[in-house]
Amino acid sequence: MSWSDGILGTHMLAAALETTVDFATWGGAQAQPSQTAASGRPALDDLEGDDRQALIAPGGVRRIVFSEQRGPMALPVNVRMFDGDIVFRTAPLPTLTSSFGQGQGSFEVDHLDEALTEGWSVLVSGEGHVIVDPAERQQVETLGISPWAGGDRDVYVRIVAREVTDRRIRHR
Repeated sequence: MSWSDGILGTHMLAAALETTVDFATWGGAQAQPSQTAASGRPALDDLEGDDRQALIAPGGVRRIVFSEQRGPMALPVNVRMFDGDIVFRTAPLPTLTSSFGQGQGSFEVDHLDEALTEGWSVLVSGEGHVIVDPAERQQVETLGISPWAGGDRDVYVRIVAREVTDRRIRHR
């Protein structure tokens, strides 16, 4: 098969999937969703408590939201669950630690499938605190939270949920 045959085949695949070449080859983060997937009637539902927990529990890279002088700030962090709470490790950022020190912060996790135009989102807002108690710190250290970013990231923060909102959009 020649190079031009491969290009033609890629274009044919993208046309058959009703998408772009970039999306069909995993190269286009901004690709348009398939018209076929979007043709059903979408339903917007609330998640159940167990569903929420199952979506949050695996941990991984998620986002925390806190107030900074310039306004709301969202940062990706590695998280784990501990006794039903969200725990993450971070650098000693004064605005983050003071925001959570005042009990104000949120955690957000979502999954979007652009090809199917479906997804879900969970937002946890609650009381946050920097973990300073040696016994509590020793417990959360066993979670094995490994930040992807380098540098000094030895501040542990725990968010205790005050309010949880969620939604799931899917086609029936």
